[in-house]
Amino acid sequence: MPPQTSERQFLDKLQGHRSMMMEEEVPTKRAVRMVVGFSESSLEDEQLSPSIVDPVKPAARQRHASDTSTEPTSSQFFFDHDFTEYSSSSERSAEEDNLSASSGSFSSKKLYGRESHQAELFATYERIMKDRAPRVELDYVLISGGVGTGKQTLASALRRKVKNEGGFFCAGTFERMNQRGPVQPMVDAFAEYVQQVFEQGQEEIDEAQRRIRSMVDEKDLPSLMRILPSLRDLMADDRMEQNVSDTTEEEVGSPCPCDKSPETRGHSHFAMMKLMRAISRPERPVVMMLSNLQWAGVCTFEFLKSLVLDDMNDSFMFLGLTRDDVPRDSPVSNFLRKIEDQSVRITNIELQNLEPDDVQEMVSDSFLMPQEQSTSLADFLYDCSSGNPFFIDHCIYTIKHEPRFLNYDKEKNSWSINSDVAGNYISTCPIDLMTKKFETYPREQKKVLMVVACLGSHSTQRMIEAALQEDVTSPLKILVKKGKLTRDKKDGTYTIGSNALKAAAYNLIDQELKPAFHLEIGLRLMRTLCHEELDDRLFCVVMQLQNGLSLIPDQATKYKVAALFVRAAEKAALTFSFQASLRALNTAYDLLGPNHWEDAYELTIVIYNYLAEMQFQLNDNERVDKLLDDIDKNGREQCTHTLQAYVTQVHVLGVRGQPGAAIDKGMAILSSLGVHLPTKPRKLSLIWSLSKLGREVKGKSSEMLRRLPRMADPQKLTAMQVLNLLFLDTFLHRRELWPFVVLKMMKLSLESGLSAISSVAFAGYGALLCIVGRGEEGQRFGKIALDLVELFDANSFRSRCIGLVYGCILPAVQPWRNSIDHLREGHRLGLMTGDIEFAMFNANLAIAFMLDDGGYKYDDLMSQLKEFV
Repeated sequence: MPPQTSERQFLDKLQGHRSMMMEEEVPTKRAVRMVVGFSESSLEDEQLSPSIVDPVKPAARQRHASDTSTEPTSSQFFFDHDFTEYSSSSERSAEEDNLSASSGSFSSKKLYGRESHQAELFATYERIMKDRAPRVELDYVLISGGVGTGKQTLASALRRKVKNEGGFFCAGTFERMNQRGPVQPMVDAFAEYVQQVFEQGQEEIDEAQRRIRSMVDEKDLPSLMRILPSLRDLMADDRMEQNVSDTTEEEVGSPCPCDKSPETRGHSHFAMMKLMRAISRPERPVVMMLSNLQWAGVCTFEFLKSLVLDDMNDSFMFLGLTRDDVPRDSPVSNFLRKIEDQSVRITNIELQNLEPDDVQEMVSDSFLMPQEQSTSLADFLYDCSSGNPFFIDHCIYTIKHEPRFLNYDKEKNSWSINSDVAGNYISTCPIDLMTKKFETYPREQKKVLMVVACLGSHSTQRMIEAALQEDVTSPLKILVKKGKLTRDKKDGTYTIGSNALKAAAYNLIDQELKPAFHLEIGLRLMRTLCHEELDDRLFCVVMQLQNGLSLIPDQATKYKVAALFVRAAEKAALTFSFQASLRALNTAYDLLGPNHWEDAYELTIVIYNYLAEMQFQLNDNERVDKLLDDIDKNGREQCTHTLQAYVTQVHVLGVRGQPGAAIDKGMAILSSLGVHLPTKPRKLSLIWSLSKLGREVKGKSSEMLRRLPRMADPQKLTAMQVLNLLFLDTFLHRRELWPFVVLKMMKLSLESGLSAISSVAFAGYGALLCIVGRGEEGQRFGKIALDLVELFDANSFRSRCIGLVYGCILPAVQPWRNSIDHLREGHRLGLMTGDIEFAMFNANLAIAFMLDDGGYKYDDLMSQLKEFV
């Protein structure tokens, strides 16, 4: 609500709007409710109550108040009144009521006043397609212009050209209500590519699969499929589907999905780059268009930048559409500056309004009259529209379907414009014209338009009905028939046709009521949708709630909303959209009440822990310290989430270069879990512990060890995480304690079951056996460690297992030269997964082995050093 309006005045205004349309007075308490409350026990089973939010503009209500004939009932939501049944003028046929961009009689494929722009776009496309990797110059193509200047129409001309020449043109759109995730438009674009591949037939499908498998690491495909579900459809591989759907212990045990380092992000971007390389080739070029870039966020551009800067991607063109009035400090402006600083050549095709001659050509073609007879009408339309193509098209429609617009003067044998009628239809803004048109629609259709405008594209009938709490089958059919909504037959979703139409529908909601309107939608979706539906539309729901958070009246509801934002943060982080994840976590943090440690401990500890992880990745050390200090002061040790927060503390201390403090903290956490490490390690104690463990594994074959049950105890899993963090710190800084860390990890694995971290335990135990002269036995456990990495798909631990097996175990019985290539791979995997310490461990061993081997030339050694650097 505007800052100058008090909450009391705002509520009074709402009550006034509602009572104006009702014949009976409604009790004030019910009339001023801003949101529907939750019962503490259930989100799904509670009976919904009607809301007072009536977002129809007051002017529209006043105009029709006297015509109200139906008394509102308690089942009416958002609108607590009925509108007049309009005259036949509002019941026009689909053909009469179609205000689409091609409503004139001229060809929709003809571009008026855009010949030079089309030529520049086509020439740029052909130049980019001639480049071959590695490309000397990188390109990014931008079409910019104001609302209604024809950006999409110009891009459609390129789409026809690309498809006619055998290429693929795929597109995704950002929305102001960007409800489906920061990278969803890219997901949509790739899905369109997959659909076009399917349309080409089996030969093209086989070729696409072959190229993807040859260029993309098989281990990267599952993670890419999680981001791009249509990739799974394209690959059609049951084994891949199983890898994607199965949740590994490594993922379950991770304290926070936000715990992704910049190196991990880089690996994800690199995998996506390889996929983009795979899907394009000279005979099958690809154009990926992302429109409405003005609504995209920082996370999106971080991902897009890595793709644009790939010089090995030929036959691929990135095309962006954006408004030309974006602020200088907006994400899209910053993105363009960053890629320009990286020597990317940006081709910006700027679209302006049409010139008078172009308008006259449009009018002549539309009314099939010579240009000399259309001059006065063309001048009138140009004056009204300032040459905006979208507005001119709608003005032409109005003239053709309003018989009173033009008067014929028999004496002068000429046509003149009826200024009285024209004044009612022609506005200086095309969006205002459309809003005015929408205000004449029946109430049920307006409600659907407003909800779809809030929900954005890909709105399902189920979501619309959940928001309105009524059946919308009939108004949906009518709006589709009129051309105001388009229905995707593949997924059954509905979208408002253009940005201008979306803005016009959204303007039907009174400005001051928009926050309450969004909040009501969000709360209803949160209650009505089942868990699977809610997870699928999670970003949509949180976006609605975000727009009305200040209106939530009670703390219990705020806690429930905060929990939903935590889920959104987790989901955003899994697609490496860390800025979006951080925003969601900060929102959840702000929703906590003054007594949140007592009232919502579990939720609080999760938010604090996730935020500490995220802020640590962003180097906000001051806030990390404050969050961890609060956890120390208020944490309950018996809580699983508290233990995860303590694990975060160990990780932070280790990375900050405080290994002693990290080890002490880790030992304290282990002690609270009933896992004890010696404070003063002794050699005799080590010999006894090593001998005892040897007796436990004696007689157990490798296959028996691999088939041990899975570790399920959360406290044991937490202990394994702490021991894994202490593994390297003790090896480097407290060597006498390191063997006890390894033996304790083995003991937990043998007694409580295997986990992904058990691979590190077996590798460490094998290395320890080699140190004490039991090399052959050490090899056995090293092999089991590598098998466990594959069994659990434990990519996070692959680098350290490679370093231990090929750097410590096998060199005890084989020539060092045999390990060098494996150590190089361990270095690469460590960088990709964020295990920097063991990436460097592998690199150091590889260089040492090369130097000791003596068979490498100086230039080869220097080249390898540069590769590691």
